[in-house]
Amino acid sequence: MNKRVLLASYMGNALEFYDFMLYGVFATALAHAYFPTIDPLNGLLASWGAFAAGFLTRPFGAFFFGVLGDRFGRKKALSATILLMGIPTFVIGVLPTYASIGLAAPLIVVACRLLQGLCTGGEYSGAAIFAIEHHKGRSEGFISGLISSSCVLGALTATGLSALSLGYTDSEMGWRLLFIFGSLLSVIGFFIRHSISESPEFEEGAHPHQTLGQVVRNLKDHGSSFLVSMTAGSLNGVLSYTLFGFMNVYLSRYLGVPLKDAMFANIFGLAAFMCTSPIGGLTMDRFGKFSYYSIVLPLAMVIPLTLFFLMEGANLSALIGYEILYGILSGLVIGPQHALMKGLFPVHIRYSGVAFGFCIGMGVVGGLTPLLSTYLIEKTSFLLVPGLLVSATAAVKFGCLMAYNFQFRLSSRLS
Repeated sequence: MNKRVLLASYMGNALEFYDFMLYGVFATALAHAYFPTIDPLNGLLASWGAFAAGFLTRPFGAFFFGVLGDRFGRKKALSATILLMGIPTFVIGVLPTYASIGLAAPLIVVACRLLQGLCTGGEYSGAAIFAIEHHKGRSEGFISGLISSSCVLGALTATGLSALSLGYTDSEMGWRLLFIFGSLLSVIGFFIRHSISESPEFEEGAHPHQTLGQVVRNLKDHGSSFLVSMTAGSLNGVLSYTLFGFMNVYLSRYLGVPLKDAMFANIFGLAAFMCTSPIGGLTMDRFGKFSYYSIVLPLAMVIPLTLFFLMEGANLSALIGYEILYGILSGLVIGPQHALMKGLFPVHIRYSGVAFGFCIGMGVVGGLTPLLSTYLIEKTSFLLVPGLLVSATAAVKFGCLMAYNFQFRLSSRLS
C-alpha cells in the first residue's frame, strides 16, 4: 500500500472539507453577521441559501477539474483545488459585516461560497480516485472508506474547534479566527499534494489529446453509469449534510436542545461516521460491491425515519446514541461509494465521469437539504421531514442500482 499517497489524499481532503464545512457549522452566526433581517428565520434561510450556493457550483467544478485531471493528470487538478480553496475561506474570515459595508457583504459571501463549491466539486471524488488508482485494485473499498472518513475529520475538526471556541457560535472573533486558520491549512495541503507522484493507472491509460467534445461523447456513452454516480451523490449529500450542517439547527431550533448540547452530541455522530467508513469499505471488499449495497441501502431507507421519530423528547444521552447510529449508517453507505463508482468508467473519463455525476447529485439534492428541511418543517410542522428526505433518496439510489444490475453491467464492472 502506498502510504505516502494515501496520507496525502487523506490529509488534503480533510483540510479542504474543514474549509468548506466551517460555513455550515457557523450558519447561525453568519446569518447574524451577513444576512440580518427583522425575522431571524428569514436570516437563517438566507444563510442556508448561501450554503446551498456552494453546492450548485459543484458540478461545474467537478466537470472542469475532472476534464483537467483526465487530460493532464490527477495531481495537477488536485493541487489546484486545494490551493484555490483557501482564498474564499480567508475572505469570509476577514470580511466586514452587513452593518459595515451593507449589501456588498452578503454578495461577497455568496461569491465565496460559489468558488468554494467549484473547488470542492473537483476535490472529493478526485482524491478518492487518485488514491484508489495508486493501489491498482487492492482494497478499493477500504481506501474509499478512508478518503470518505477524511471528509468527516475535516468536518469534525471544524465542529470540535467551534465548540471549544469563544462562546460556541456567539463570538465573532472565534469564527473569524477559524476561517483564517482554514485558509492557512489549504496552503499546507497544496505542498502535501505537490510532493507526491502521479497515478500510475492514469499514466498507463491517459488520453491527453482528447477534446472537450470527445469527453462529452464518452460520458454520453456511459449514461447508466452516470445515473448511478448521480444518485450516489444525492444520497451522500442528504445523509452527510443532514449530519454535518443541519442537525445542530434541527436539535436546537425544533427540539429545544441547547446549542452547546446539540454540538456535543453531533461530535459523536461525526466520529461514528469517521470510524465506520473504512469498516464499511473492508466489508464491501470481502463480500462484493453489489451484495454489500443490496443490504446497506434498504437499511438507509428505514433507519433515518425511525431515528428522527425517536429524537423528539429524548434526553441528551439518547440523542448521542441516535446520532451515533445515524453516523454509523452514513459511514456504511458513503464510505465505499467511490470504489463502487470507480468501476463504472474507463480511466480516460473516470475523474470527470465520477466527479461530474456525483456532484450534480450533491448540488441539486444534497446542497438544498438544509434549506429544504428548514422550509418544509416551518411550513408543515412535520418534524420527520429530514428522515423522510434521507429515506426517499436511499430508495431512489437502490432502484437505480438494481436497474443497473438488471442490465447485466454490474456483473462485469462492479464484481
